[in-house]
Amino acid sequence: MELKVQNFDRFIQEQCKHLDEYCSALESLFKRFDFQDKSQTDRLMIPLALSVQNLCKIAFPTPGSAEFFGMPKEATEAADNPDVIVVDTEHPNWDFRPWFKQKVNNIKQAFEGLLEYYEKDPNEIKLSPNCEMTPKEFILGGIDSNLRTIKAYANAILSMFESGRLSVRDVRLEDEED
Repeated sequence: MELKVQNFDRFIQEQCKHLDEYCSALESLFKRFDFQDKSQTDRLMIPLALSVQNLCKIAFPTPGSAEFFGMPKEATEAADNPDVIVVDTEHPNWDFRPWFKQKVNNIKQAFEGLLEYYEKDPNEIKLSPNCEMTPKEFILGGIDSNLRTIKAYANAILSMFESGRLSVRDVRLEDEED
């Protein structure tokens, strides 16, 4: 994991707030979107991508090369990297990492869908003749849907961490204390 994070809870909250902020700004830009000049939207797509990537690094850490080939994490350069779990304060023995991973994965998929629509050329889209929307409306609808999905899942994660219900623990540090 390339992230050097001291407080995972705060970091996750910051990334979720950024996602909401960037998506809201993009929603307003797409209302008057010029398909020829993407410079304004590109300025927000880049930090949006970085926030998505940061959450993915926590939810889905990439194993090092030695780990990938079967060495235990403790014997690799990744030994100092955190081994995090997401815990529910009401049920401290439950690992909520699958819940967190699912939400982050949905954000990642929505971002990929956003990029797919964002890169479409309205001149190359062929809609049914009886379709009641234009190719531009089709693209903007897909963009809007994916932005709303990102915001919804980011806010679901944010509310659970802000309320104190969920917290991230580094299991590796707990093992060292024992």
